[in-house]
Amino acid sequence: MKSPARDMTSDTRILDLVGRQMGGFTAGEGRAARALLGDYPLLGLGSVGAFAKAAGTSPQSVLRFAAKLGFAGYGAFQAALKDELSRDLPSPLERLAAQGRRPRGGDVLGHFGDRIAQNIQASFARLSRADFSRAAALLADRRRPVTVLGGRFTQALAHHLTLHLEIIRGNVRRPDPQAAAWPDRLLDLGRRDVVVIFDIRRYQADVRRFAEAAAERGAELIVLTDAADAPLAALAAHLLVAETGAAAVWDSVAALLAVSEALIARVSELEGTTLDHRLQELETLRSRMGGG
Repeated sequence: MKSPARDMTSDTRILDLVGRQMGGFTAGEGRAARALLGDYPLLGLGSVGAFAKAAGTSPQSVLRFAAKLGFAGYGAFQAALKDELSRDLPSPLERLAAQGRRPRGGDVLGHFGDRIAQNIQASFARLSRADFSRAAALLADRRRPVTVLGGRFTQALAHHLTLHLEIIRGNVRRPDPQAAAWPDRLLDLGRRDVVVIFDIRRYQADVRRFAEAAAERGAELIVLTDAADAPLAALAAHLLVAETGAAAVWDSVAALLAVSEALIARVSELEGTTLDHRLQELETLRSRMGGG
């Protein structure tokens, strides 16, 4: 079989290759296949050892699994996964050109809504439960200061999360939108700090530099992004990936917002009665100040 990694114009998805071969895998290879399907594509972008451990099989079985899919080696398998991700994330210019070729009409609003719903469902199905649980636990730990940062198109998501965490637990900061002021925030970061970063294509160099500096200072990073091989993925202690493709020119952050709201809900649950007391006190203060 020709390696899909060498045929960069192929529309064949690795999920399809796995499905076609499912009946021909050995027990160890089958465990690798099922593990990949359960954490696709994130699991395949890690090391062979990490893949094997997650699948409960041997590294040799993972290598044989990749070979049965038609790849010359694990590197070729990963290259095909990354190429597939890049094909799934066309630029706004490419989408605009494609829209010009697409017949117009039909239920435009329905099509758009369906795609957003699919993004959210796919994102939640593939989201790493372990990373999500650990991220929520960190955000619920009042002993850990939290800093939340977003890029040009994701700072609204960062602001939304910050507003909720300020109420739920306090001790939350959001750096000034001007990157020139970010070193002031980095100055006080240390090993007890948790940094939440939103970053999607086209990934910002200044956001990456902030993340690198925060990691160097010992902060624990929670990264919410749009691809398992995004630039900040390697820095993330906890990686949360959401689909951003849309039936339109622009990316959609609806799934990222949904993941963020899931974090807010889980952190609220973990706070328990402490949050109840905090909300009661907040309502008293609001009444005194005459605010809503």
